[in-house]
Amino acid sequence: MYLQNTKNSVPRRMTAHAGLTLLELTFSLGIFALVVGMAMTSWTLFMQKSRIVNEQAMLDIDVRRVIERFRAEISNTSRDTLIFYPVNSSPYQAISFALPRDLDGDGLMDMAPGGTNLLWRDTVIYHVWNQSPHQMRRTVFHNRATNVTYNARYAQIDRVVQTGNGNQACLLNETCETMILFENLFTGKLWHAEAQFDAYAPVANTRERITYGTVPIAPGEQRIRFTAVGTNPQSTGARRLTIDRLTATHSGWPIEAEYLVDTEIPAYIEQGLASAAYAYKSPTCAEGEGFDLLVNNDTIEECIFIGEGRNVAISNTLVHFDTTIPSTRLTAGQYCVKLEGQFTNAWSATEQAGSSSQYYTFSTNPVILVRIPILSDTILNASGNPSAYGIRGDGFGPVFRIREEASSYLPSCRIGAASFAIIKPTDLPLNSPTVASSNDFIPLDVWEDGSLVAAFPTYSPSPNAYADRIFELRPASLVAIPAGSTLLLQFAIRRAKTYVPNSWNIGLTFFNVTRSIPGCWIYPTENTNALALTTWSSLPTVSHHAMIPVVETLVLNYAEQGDYISHVYDTKDTQSHAKTFTWEAYIPSGAALAMYARSGNYLSSDGFAITDASDWENVAQAVSGLSFSGNTGRFVQFRARFTAQRATEPPGHGGLGTTGPYSSNTPRLQRAWFQYDGEARYADISADILKGPDGPIYSVKVNDQTLVRGVTMEIEIFKDVRGIGGVPLRLRSAMTAEIDPRNSGK
Repeated sequence: MYLQNTKNSVPRRMTAHAGLTLLELTFSLGIFALVVGMAMTSWTLFMQKSRIVNEQAMLDIDVRRVIERFRAEISNTSRDTLIFYPVNSSPYQAISFALPRDLDGDGLMDMAPGGTNLLWRDTVIYHVWNQSPHQMRRTVFHNRATNVTYNARYAQIDRVVQTGNGNQACLLNETCETMILFENLFTGKLWHAEAQFDAYAPVANTRERITYGTVPIAPGEQRIRFTAVGTNPQSTGARRLTIDRLTATHSGWPIEAEYLVDTEIPAYIEQGLASAAYAYKSPTCAEGEGFDLLVNNDTIEECIFIGEGRNVAISNTLVHFDTTIPSTRLTAGQYCVKLEGQFTNAWSATEQAGSSSQYYTFSTNPVILVRIPILSDTILNASGNPSAYGIRGDGFGPVFRIREEASSYLPSCRIGAASFAIIKPTDLPLNSPTVASSNDFIPLDVWEDGSLVAAFPTYSPSPNAYADRIFELRPASLVAIPAGSTLLLQFAIRRAKTYVPNSWNIGLTFFNVTRSIPGCWIYPTENTNALALTTWSSLPTVSHHAMIPVVETLVLNYAEQGDYISHVYDTKDTQSHAKTFTWEAYIPSGAALAMYARSGNYLSSDGFAITDASDWENVAQAVSGLSFSGNTGRFVQFRARFTAQRATEPPGHGGLGTTGPYSSNTPRLQRAWFQYDGEARYADISADILKGPDGPIYSVKVNDQTLVRGVTMEIEIFKDVRGIGGVPLRLRSAMTAEIDPRNSGK
């Protein structure tokens, strides 16, 4: 047994392993280097990828910036200012359009005086520069030139594309600047949007105005092609397209489609459903088939003569849908301008009295005064006319037809000192008809056998004139009589012989009044001044008779003459083209229609006159289909002067076309148009379509050209960068935008 000292003793095993060997250290450093290398490689890859992503993002931003700028500018332009280059060769290399600007800083686009039209301040051209390096460029022409032709605008865009800038392409006082939107253009394409249109509707003649787009047009005839390309799944029957009006000219004036196909009878639609009540209904079209409408650039046509926004002057004329116009094409009547009124027996004694004519003898007094109320009828039928007696229609005149009977026992009479007044039925007390004032009496001339005779002829010297006589009483000047009027007629009757015994009476036609209405009042006296009194209630020997003597009928006429002065039409012609004026009219025998046309370059402040045109009194009468005096102005206007047909007899008695007291018929102006060679330019093409169950899906072309509805821009740019590991990499960014211009120039 012994004691061990453990305090200072060290185990031999522990002292042999104190520290790292060289091998261990080397191995540790290798592992550490591998970890650091892997981390550095990952970091490098991360940085390279981040750089590529950033480059791509910047490239995308560049594309979006250009597209959004293009989108905003195209939205603010108008289709009719778009010009694509080269023409009819899509995809296009360049596009030109107009833009408004806010020069006065009020936050609004500048407007022309009156505040209706935008002022196009700039012309903008986007174009692809196809020389290395390929670029998308934007050229702006400030102070856009006005009154410049389409050809000049096209020459401008051509010059920009060829030279790369606008330095040699300014028009008039324009200034320009060109900027590079980006380089390294891989793809740059421009299209105009194309579309198809559906004419289907569940209800026939559903009206819709469709703007098809814009297309360049030249002067002269334009061929508008409509082609059926499909069928709405809900449509029934054959494909047929119904077109009411078409707009396809420089001036933008609508033309009635039914007049664009002269060889076919137009479809009568109905008043209020179609302009001028007619439309063109196409033949049945299979898919791929169609038809053409030919429109002259330029034509301004008037077929309805007055409408919304029109400013016309009418004197004794009216615009009317007339079913009496003879026509082989428009069989259901048509709108026209004609004289106001009508030629009709507007009142008859038989209807008012309720009895047929009889025979009556007046007293032996040499002169008697007569007052006869021509009563209106307040009960109207479904057509708005009096159902029995009364003034049955509107017209001018009136002409009172008077008959007196004579024989060897009853000498004939003379009529004179005649007049009439328009009164109220309440002004007819049973004791005496009255008028408000003697000034209300309108004098009447006396006509016999179609000739004006003296106001109160002297006694006839012929001893054997015992024959029936027909007289007409009519006002010397034009008097309008509305339907339903009540008239008070008065005149004096004198025997035609002086030598006949006083016991011989005067024989007259009369009608016993069987209705409970006034007949006539008779006052025997030689003093015709009593006819000027407003009432006969204080006169002695005035008697009331339940009869209507002498007066058989009352005829209303057309106005003898009248004028229609048209709206002032803006041809938009700034090049002083010569214009022709043509019209179609129905003119009955003995009637006359004189047409006049004028033009000028300055519109009056009220929009109704041409300030630099001759006064109508100095304008020569126009010849249909030919030019007219001063026919080169921008604004045009026409005047129609109507003269009625005359007749010696009332309706149903003949004597038409000869001088007499009756205005028996009126000329009717059916259509009038100005035509000229319009300027070559882009024009909006639109139509009023009457959709229906048989309406097809169709496309539209003008002179085989597709119409511009909007603009499609497709761009793709690239940038070459160093990829991972230094390998060259090409980044690309692309975007497409479809934009419709939202302005129409107004």
